[in-house]
Amino acid sequence: MGNKKSYLVKVPLRISPLGAHIDHQNGIVSGMTINKYIYLLFSENKKRDYFKKYKEKLPENLRRRAEHFYSEMEKLEKGIGYWEKGDIEKFGELMKESGESSIKNYECGIPQTIEIHKILNS
Repeated sequence: MGNKKSYLVKVPLRISPLGAHIDHQNGIVSGMTINKYIYLLFSENKKRDYFKKYKEKLPENLRRRAEHFYSEMEKLEKGIGYWEKGDIEKFGELMKESGESSIKNYECGIPQTIEIHKILNS
C-alpha cells in the first residue's frame, strides 16, 4: 500500500445471544469469543481507491460490509460539518442512512430494532 502505514490485526469472532448493538442503550451484552478469527487490514489511506479497485474480488456479503464501512467514514466527515454548522436536519438524514446501511449492508440488528427503525422512518 505504498508508503502509508498499514496494520494487520487478528480479531476473535464473537457471538452475542441477545443481539448486537444493544449496549449503547444500556442493554446487556453477553458477547463471547469463539475459536474463529478474522484478519483486518487497516491503512492510513482514507480513500476508497484500494477498495474500489478490488471490491469485485470480494464475496458479496463482504463487499457490502466494506461498502458500509467506507460509507460510514464519509458520513462521519460530512456529519462533523453538519454538526458544526448546526444543520440538524442533514445530520439526521445521515443518521437515518447509517441505520439503513447497518441493517442492509452490514446485516446487523435484531428484529425488534429493525422494526423500530422502520417505524421511525415511515
